[in-house]
Amino acid sequence: MGIQGKKIAVVMFGFLFACISGLSIGRYNMGGVFLEHSQDVKTIFLFLVLCTLVVFFISLIAGRNAEISKIIYIGFALRLITLVAIGFFGILPYTYDSGWDEIAQHLLVNWHSGVWDGAFIESPNVRYYTFLVTAVYYIFGYNPIFMMLLNVLWGTLTIVVIYSIANLLFDKKSAIISASLIAFWPTHIMFSAMNMRDSLAVLLMVLFILNFLKWIKTPNLPLLLSVLLLIIGNTMIRSQNAVIISVVAIPIIFYYLFKRSDPYLKPIYIMVGIVGVLGAVAAMFALGYSSYLDINYITREMNYRADGGAAYLTSLNYTSWLDVLLYLPLRFIYFLFSPFLWDVGNISQALAAIEGLILMVMSAVILRKRKMIGKITKNKHLLWAFVIFCIIGLGANSIIDSNSGTAVRHKLQYLSVIFVLYGATKYKQSDDQ
Repeated sequence: MGIQGKKIAVVMFGFLFACISGLSIGRYNMGGVFLEHSQDVKTIFLFLVLCTLVVFFISLIAGRNAEISKIIYIGFALRLITLVAIGFFGILPYTYDSGWDEIAQHLLVNWHSGVWDGAFIESPNVRYYTFLVTAVYYIFGYNPIFMMLLNVLWGTLTIVVIYSIANLLFDKKSAIISASLIAFWPTHIMFSAMNMRDSLAVLLMVLFILNFLKWIKTPNLPLLLSVLLLIIGNTMIRSQNAVIISVVAIPIIFYYLFKRSDPYLKPIYIMVGIVGVLGAVAAMFALGYSSYLDINYITREMNYRADGGAAYLTSLNYTSWLDVLLYLPLRFIYFLFSPFLWDVGNISQALAAIEGLILMVMSAVILRKRKMIGKITKNKHLLWAFVIFCIIGLGANSIIDSNSGTAVRHKLQYLSVIFVLYGATKYKQSDDQ
């Protein structure tokens, strides 16, 4: 870490120390989630120590990525400030998903009693994230602020990963623009400072994409193992990811294994591929993931999510897979760009609508510059794999999501495709000028 980086780290730590000091003096007048669960100096001190460690770790990451060190620091500062606003001052109304927290509280009592079973948690993706939350509470004490701080770290690391994806596909200047977009993206900042699984879900997905693209470019066993581990991680954090990744990534993996194999080994790879596909299908059925492809499940989930003031397209119902295909274009547009201005009912929706408008403009620029993007990329095969995977991911989520509040969170996993492609067009545009 350079001298400038150290100065920034010291300033950030000083800001944090001032915030915590002020809070410790006027703690009884605050309305944040932190003080709702704890008002002892010990917890404040522990949070300060953990923040110090996180700042130090971020400084190491920034030192290894000098080109975007300022972006990393600013992105981290924005997320940390948001955490302070939510956790200590209660400025923002929505702080964390109480469902996770209530289950974690129940588990924490069991863990302290020596009961480690979590079988009562029905949903697998709820179970694994809740285990993580409970483990954090078990180590540091019960307070959502500790998990929120960890999510700030995940959110900051996402900036670095998206920079790496863009740099792999294009160049450093384009990658800097892409990293800046995710660093300043409001909803990512918000959900990186809350006790919700979205920050970790986004990080795991972009890590999978990065390692998957690296493996396509330079296939080796360590990268393949990391891809497989990230498939497991993504499945644990959101079980629906198992189907999306299996449908898109596994066929590509077998294709490149076959393409790059010795001619005499191709029959073996064909057999391995057939066995692998059959095994993956069997595993999906055995573990219950095949239910995500059932039209009844899709209809039930869509109706469940079509609730509240942020619901959209509530009159559309599926009776067959033909309906799914017919409605997909319209639902895709709503999922990616909603809420629209005519749907706005409060300030939160208005801010989300502005994001939607920005995404529209960025998408229009990408479509207009699509030929140029294909020309300037370092590797067209990687670019196509990246775009196809993210578009299918967005499409798969759009089939079910019927609420702009949910869509805003779920599409974050795949918005890297917009940020990376727009970064490429923007750099080329400025280069011409």
